[in-house]
Amino acid sequence: MKVIEVLQQELTCMRLQLQELNERASKERQEARSDLLAMREETKRREEDFKRREEDSKRREEAAANETRQLRQTWDSTYRAIRTAAELSDLEGVLGVGRRTSRYRLVMELAAGTGTMTVYGRVREVCDRNNITSRLVTQTVELRIEDVDPLAAGKDVAEALLRMLKETVPETE
Repeated sequence: MKVIEVLQQELTCMRLQLQELNERASKERQEARSDLLAMREETKRREEDFKRREEDSKRREEAAANETRQLRQTWDSTYRAIRTAAELSDLEGVLGVGRRTSRYRLVMELAAGTGTMTVYGRVREVCDRNNITSRLVTQTVELRIEDVDPLAAGKDVAEALLRMLKETVPETE
């Protein structure tokens, strides 16, 4: 009888252990399902974001192309208008060869040491007369200075940089 009682107790313990293992396995399956669902939702959200950004980009490109077409601008006509303008004839050595960045965009680089704003003002006048949209694109450099005196004001740092660079430096923190 004692052997039967011992076996029954062991059987009861084994059933409890099995029940605990089943509960743990069930929890782990639920966690795995929720993780999988979260990953699927994240992937779906990223795909939707990508599609939306792609559609926005296409819409902006189409709008720009339509605006350009409405103004009857082409890369060739823009280049010709700038190159043949009599008032820009003295800038032949300054204005670089134009390059086409997209179907309706022309980029002309300027020679180093050129008064960028002066040249741009003159080119913009020609563009405005010919209904050509124009803008100045400049390369910018970010200068990070570490170990600045904590008591120095932003204005003081900008003035020191101005003296050092001999150029106007915007005051930012």
